Amino acid sequence: MAVNPAASPSWTLSNKFTDHIPIGLGSCSHLQVLRAGYNNLSGSLPYDIFNLADLQRLSLPVNRLSGPIGDGIVRLINLKILELYSNQFVGPIPVQIGYLFMLEKLVLHNNNLAGSLPPSLANCTKLSALNLRVNNLVGEHSSNFSKLKHLTILDLGNNNFSGELAQSLYSCKSLTAIRFASNRLRGQISPEIVGLASLAYLSISNNNLTNATGVAGI
Repeated sequence: MAVNPAASPSWTLSNKFTDHIPIGLGSCSHLQVLRAGYNNLSGSLPYDIFNLADLQRLSLPVNRLSGPIGDGIVRLINLKILELYSNQFVGPIPVQIGYLFMLEKLVLHNNNLAGSLPPSLANCTKLSALNLRVNNLVGEHSSNFSKLKHLTILDLGNNNFSGELAQSLYSCKSLTAIRFASNRLRGQISPEIVGLASLAYLSISNNNLTNATGVAGI
């Protein structure tokens, strides 16, 4: 029977799991959904978890997981939802994250991730939600968002992004919420932002942006 991970509840009942995620889950070759959020799990992601080729949802938020996410994550080619928020992950977002062509939600906020946004992220064309808030991500904000036609939520707040807002952002006509607050962005807000007709939430405070009249028509 096929499982639709998006149809499952958005909340997760907590248990009292502690210690590391055990090695051996990779043997569950037909596993499609793995949810163990809101526990006290620690340590790194076990290497064999990346053998779960049928996995569609990996949801381990609000634990004490640490270490890098690991390049092996890109082997989960059927993954639609990746939720690892509110842990202690470090290091960069895997550079080949764009191999996850089926990805719809990438939710990694409240970690200690560093580095820049991988250019390959533009290949995740089914992405509807991207939340990387409260990390240590850096770099010129020049990512190519033009392929992300289904993106509705973009949250990059509380990082160290610099430069101007990417012009390609304004081609994401499905956006309903944008947060860039508390970065080091500069320059003008393009009048093209008024073309985002579905936009209901915009947070750009604590930057060095100008031309507030550019957003007056939203």
